[in-house]
Amino acid sequence: KVRKIDMEEVLRKVRVSNSDKFPYVELHMRQGELLARCIGDDGVEAVGQIEAIWNQNPRIATFNTHQLYAIITNQTSEILEIRFAKDAKDRKSPIAIEGEDSWSLLTQLKMRPRG
Repeated sequence: KVRKIDMEEVLRKVRVSNSDKFPYVELHMRQGELLARCIGDDGVEAVGQIEAIWNQNPRIATFNTHQLYAIITNQTSEILEIRFAKDAKDRKSPIAIEGEDSWSLLTQLKMRPRG
């Protein structure tokens, strides 16, 4: 679980290093925190951290920054739940972002963490 306002803020902060060639954000989810990380083509890194409730094993997932930001900003709930299904051998599960009255799915990108 994360606060919507915190998630919007951290995505705005880190996407400054995005480029047209690399518009992706890594979400590092660990107990008590969510870390967002973007690395641009020139190697410039932007990192932001927010409080989160994460009860699973640590996880890193990569998404298109613009798509993730659009989903977050379109939610009306103040608290959002981030969920994953079990990954298959040949593909990673999509992320589900749930609010009180709506939910959205976003496909993970098949990328390894950079840097």
